[in-house]
Amino acid sequence: MTARFLSALILASAVFVSAEAKTLRVGVTLLPPTQAAPFNSLNLAPSMALQAIYDTMTRMGADGTVQPNLAETWVQEAPTRWVITLRDNVVFSNGEALSSEAMVTAFNYLLTTVGRAESVGSQMNNLTVHTVKARDRLSFEINTTIPDAVMPLHLMFLRAPAPAAWRKLGPEAYARQPVGTGPFVLERWADGKVELRANPASWRAPKLERLEILRIMDQAARVQALTSGAIDVAYGITPEERETIEAAGGTLLTYRIPEVSFLAMVTVKDSPVKDARVRRALNMAVNRQRIIDTILDGATTPTAQVAHPQSFGFNPELQAYPYDPEQAKKLLAEAGYENGFDLPALMVGNANNYDSIYQQVGADLGQIGVKLELRRHTLAKQLEYVYQGGWPGLAFAMSTNGYDPLNAYRIRSCGWINPYHCDPDMMPLIEAARTAADPEQRRALTQKVLAAERENPPGIFLWQVPYFDGVAARVTGYRASEEYIPFHDIDIVEN
Repeated sequence: MTARFLSALILASAVFVSAEAKTLRVGVTLLPPTQAAPFNSLNLAPSMALQAIYDTMTRMGADGTVQPNLAETWVQEAPTRWVITLRDNVVFSNGEALSSEAMVTAFNYLLTTVGRAESVGSQMNNLTVHTVKARDRLSFEINTTIPDAVMPLHLMFLRAPAPAAWRKLGPEAYARQPVGTGPFVLERWADGKVELRANPASWRAPKLERLEILRIMDQAARVQALTSGAIDVAYGITPEERETIEAAGGTLLTYRIPEVSFLAMVTVKDSPVKDARVRRALNMAVNRQRIIDTILDGATTPTAQVAHPQSFGFNPELQAYPYDPEQAKKLLAEAGYENGFDLPALMVGNANNYDSIYQQVGADLGQIGVKLELRRHTLAKQLEYVYQGGWPGLAFAMSTNGYDPLNAYRIRSCGWINPYHCDPDMMPLIEAARTAADPEQRRALTQKVLAAERENPPGIFLWQVPYFDGVAARVTGYRASEEYIPFHDIDIVEN
């Protein structure tokens, strides 16, 4: 099916909606397979529909500080106890009032065996939450087994379901008939398309009357649909499409998501990359800035840590490894690999620009005698290796997402059941940072963890991931930073 034909089908389907209805149509690469299950899909692309239906407890501000959302205030009463107070006068789309009962119901489910298997439940387990109790109508307490000095930050991924509807329907039926406090209500979830209507009872009522999210996996088809008027936003495209989009009157919106890319190394088996000198050499061999300028439209900067500037504990003192192939060769010779070596690497092939990026990484490594051999595999296979070990190569394309860098050490350290990278000397520092009771102490210790990791890198540090969305001229108020889209602020203004 051609991109032009697909966009024509999308445009034709719009005639079934009243011409007077303000309808925003967004083209995305994928939709969550669990439909509107509130406790799955943490990343923006698959969670876009969930953001329209539900609200989270907190959200991240552009300045890197945690902002109120459904949770209005929070107090750390003790190292292992937080008290959260909810926003008053908020109702679910079925008329239920938001209360502490809703959050206790959500937490109690996430602490069950079934709940822990959900994306958010897994996070709760990692945070060592063990009990949640209501204090009064709007306040509840969270108790943990160890201190969590940044609990408000961790509540960014917790969505609120309506308790009575949740108990009546159960998780599977609730995913098909979701009830939330967000600006939109689910009308129909079809194969490849989600249709929503405005929720006027929402505490952040929308300006739009309708929202449609369409799965258009092919980038060319998304761009064609945007320029033809079949959709209003093309999510996750590449900067090469700027001229086409601007010629049609649209805008290419550029922003950085809370995700850091790196080429991870499997350091737990005997190979050249087990030597930290080799990994430092590989970092010096890659000209990141050239790749950013030529492939990523100059939209980001090289990093020296698996953290981004908005994340808690980001270390601003760390400098990215310089591009210095001659020094890289010296380090390889010092480690006994003056003639280079083969570096088989695994890559999931569905990310923006991955092919061209890693081809250039391979070309740079080739200048110091390291032959990067890219092998494509599935995300399911990569997750299998993460959980079960048995990596067939020496490296793999990796990224970490979120605002707490310490969370990623769950699998990027000796503490994981099947680690790919293990530095025993870092474990006491990681544990001290994770259990610090005071936020500023945790920040300082996290910065020390990141500084130590720069000297013993887990792979080749790359950059904070930039994203590019095509937005039609008639759309106002659209932004997608901080893994958050303010659907209530978006409007359509016809010329």
